[in-house]
Amino acid sequence: MPRGDFKVQRKPSGNDTAERLLSVFLTPNAQTPERPVPVDVDVERGARHDGFIQHESELIVVIEAKRHDQQGWQQAEFPGKMHIEAPGTVRFVNWVDLTDQWMRLTEDPALVGHAEREIIWDFLALASANPQISPTSRLARCLRLELPIAFRLQTILSQAVGREADARSGWGPGGEFTGLDGTASRLALSILDGERAPQVLLSVWAGIQGPEADRLYSDPERLREIAAKTSVPGDGRWTWHVWAPLELKSQRDTNKVEITDAVDDLEWRFLAAAGLKDQLNRMVPTDQLAKWLKPFVKVRLATQGEVDAALVDIHNYGHAKWKAVAPAHVYCEWPLEVATELDDDDRPERNSFVGEVRKAAGQLTELVGVDLGDRE
Repeated sequence: MPRGDFKVQRKPSGNDTAERLLSVFLTPNAQTPERPVPVDVDVERGARHDGFIQHESELIVVIEAKRHDQQGWQQAEFPGKMHIEAPGTVRFVNWVDLTDQWMRLTEDPALVGHAEREIIWDFLALASANPQISPTSRLARCLRLELPIAFRLQTILSQAVGREADARSGWGPGGEFTGLDGTASRLALSILDGERAPQVLLSVWAGIQGPEADRLYSDPERLREIAAKTSVPGDGRWTWHVWAPLELKSQRDTNKVEITDAVDDLEWRFLAAAGLKDQLNRMVPTDQLAKWLKPFVKVRLATQGEVDAALVDIHNYGHAKWKAVAPAHVYCEWPLEVATELDDDDRPERNSFVGEVRKAAGQLTELVGVDLGDRE
């Protein structure tokens, strides 16, 4: 196929001819009709188009891009004064679909190089900063696509806290702040789409590293307050949750083995872990681990059967040393449908979900004792 000739804002002349025509309507939010829409070449109408691609005389592609809440696609149906032997159909392309594909391109080094990846991300950042053209300016526009939703959550967290959040690509994609002070170093707003309906989580993982665990388990009153937040309503439309597993982690946290995820009587579990805080986050040779874990079994943070099963998994991993950790995952949770409903305005100062995340972030960080640092 010959190389396409692409021009922006070109006004076709009466000499533009082609055997076929494909008219592309590029839009943030217009719905695709159920049936194909034929192109009607209106010889009476001149037009200037957002994009115009011609492969010699074989194909003309006319692109009509609409901004913000413009719904009409008539210009794509009547592309203007051109001589086409067999006009084709209108093809509908949603901005968020393109955004999702561009994001996925950046994840595959075999498809795009460093320069191309930087160009794509610069464009996505530019689009995200302009709510009139951004396909991810509201959750409702993201069409349940994971990467656009994650991009939107990163923006919401930035607007709520008043400084730029980083992209979160690990468990639960979205946005996050790292390097915080206190009992936790990380605050994240992310999407969790597992066995149940998708949820949006604003989370901290307290007590993961040694100094964080020392602060967390040296404050019994704070532990009681955290435990009391299990599955209770928040001040807005979120629900509080606390998850407190006992885990074994290998050197450099390469592998993790969960001993238990029991959450019955969280206050008791937290206070029991506090009594063993000097034994948390200490690397122990693998052949001494069974003896090291006996105090955890004695206070019923784990059963002997759970420990025995964990030791089998640990043996299979083959690491020389392991440590016991007792993190607390404390989070505020919104069903994605509720978050989408609240995310109802392009302006951060009037956006209900930005307001809820701002309030929840303040209460969450105060609860666990995390310093967000300077905020605007």
